[in-house]
Amino acid sequence: MAREKIQTGRVLNSDKLSGMGGIDIMNTQKRQPAIILVDTSGSMRGNEELLQNSVVRLYEEIMCNPVASNAVELGIMEFNDYIHVLVEPKEVYKQEDMGRSLVFKCAGQTLTGLAVKEAIARLEKRIQEIKKAGIPHYSPILFLLSDGEPYCSIDEVEQENKAALIESIKKIENMVQKNKLRVVCVEVGLGCNHELMKKLTGISDEPNARVMNISSAGELADFFKWTSSYLIQSATGVIN
Repeated sequence: MAREKIQTGRVLNSDKLSGMGGIDIMNTQKRQPAIILVDTSGSMRGNEELLQNSVVRLYEEIMCNPVASNAVELGIMEFNDYIHVLVEPKEVYKQEDMGRSLVFKCAGQTLTGLAVKEAIARLEKRIQEIKKAGIPHYSPILFLLSDGEPYCSIDEVEQENKAALIESIKKIENMVQKNKLRVVCVEVGLGCNHELMKKLTGISDEPNARVMNISSAGELADFFKWTSSYLIQSATGVIN
């Protein structure tokens, strides 16, 4: 898919349907908003095809469940030197492309703080739209996939990135305590700051903080299988 980028600061929106369609009020299924936020900095190079294929399979598995396909509102974002909104959070069954034309390009640096801040803001915006339509919802889920430390070589941007990270950690902790957000962090390889990833779950002091570690292409594919299963179970009320 050719990326028609709409830039605001360091946020690029590649979703051609952004802002279109709104909420389907005829679909009264309780909604499960979620965003998958993927680190596509240079250190993730070589995983592009696997990421793309895994996202497509995730869509396929959700669509196989009639309840989940109506309930899950999925967004896809990536971050490197910029934050790319590939798919805005919206009902899976309305996303005709089902991830097939997504193109992940791994290059650049790691704006984790700014990316997490933007992802939370978009989940909050979608929740407000759902509430305005009078439709019930489960607490939103953010899946963060990264293989390294937050970093940018441009001093001004690095300061913004650090400030956004501190702000996001505080906000996540507050939202998680109020059951307004769930965050699952996935460490790819051994280069991640484990303590930081724990903090980004909002439950860093608990032994069952939602942090996973994967070290191979097979485990990365398995994570996406687990994600589809988790979303389906959450959207159908099995877990919440």
